[in-house]
Amino acid sequence: KKIRGRVPAVLVQHGVGDKKRVTYIVECCRMLNARGIIALAIDAPERGERKRPGKDGPAMWNLPAVRRWFQQHCGDYSRALDYLATRPDVDAQRLGYVGFSWGAITGVTFAAHDNRVRAMTSVVGGGVLSLLGKKLDPVSNVGRIAPRPLMFLNATKDQIVLRPFATALHKAAGKDAIVKWYDTDHIFSGTDLPKIMGMLADFMKKSLTAQPAGGKLKLRGTSERAGHEEGVLLKQAEGAVPGDELGEEEDDHVAEEHGQGQAQRGEPAKPAEQEIGGRLAPVGPAHGPAGHHSRGQPEDDEE
Repeated sequence: KKIRGRVPAVLVQHGVGDKKRVTYIVECCRMLNARGIIALAIDAPERGERKRPGKDGPAMWNLPAVRRWFQQHCGDYSRALDYLATRPDVDAQRLGYVGFSWGAITGVTFAAHDNRVRAMTSVVGGGVLSLLGKKLDPVSNVGRIAPRPLMFLNATKDQIVLRPFATALHKAAGKDAIVKWYDTDHIFSGTDLPKIMGMLADFMKKSLTAQPAGGKLKLRGTSERAGHEEGVLLKQAEGAVPGDELGEEEDDHVAEEHGQGQAQRGEPAKPAEQEIGGRLAPVGPAHGPAGHHSRGQPEDDEE
């Protein structure tokens, strides 16, 4: 769709085993673009164009490595928003985030600490990741997203993000969050994916275009303490804060519909970005806007 002037933009993040060009990500981006929203999708560390021979990311039992990996994702998301904000066709006060599976899990914590995200949709995400510490667990962070618009899409038959982990996140988000359950599995088998993606895109469009002019939305977590916590999260992603500072803490269904996804790992390598309608340029270490550097590169021993 031809875009005129400054318009909203949304970062769309895939699940752990996928990449930016996987079908559900492309479909989501196209639906957003059809509604006049610029969509950016990036490859996660060690996925897609950033995949390096012999590197798959950390083993899930290696908790210190997984923490750094989680932080790397948050750093990448911040870097992607930095890029979007430099574009002359993007309204930097109307940025959103859509995450699938691991992209939703990491995205909730990221959005909670980055007020540039003015609306978010989490697809098959969850929480209660107490082994990663409260600073990273989405359940401990999601409450900070309010009053920004937030929608959850989850699956009743999900065997990866189990129902208790999803409902814990929903409850922690507060009463204003929208929750939709679909009678399907983690990858939304047997559902009308274009219809679901269209509904998701409509929610993002409505939420972002309804933002007050000039971004004068009163947000939770705009205090000095919140700014400090956001800085700590990004410094952790950059490796500037020791990992042990992260802290090692640890219904009835309504059927509707859904999307897809999984989780990721690794370290940045090549630029990664999804081009939708010819609107986007590469994002990644050494390929972003001049003067910026890639945030949060994990160490090579994370296998």
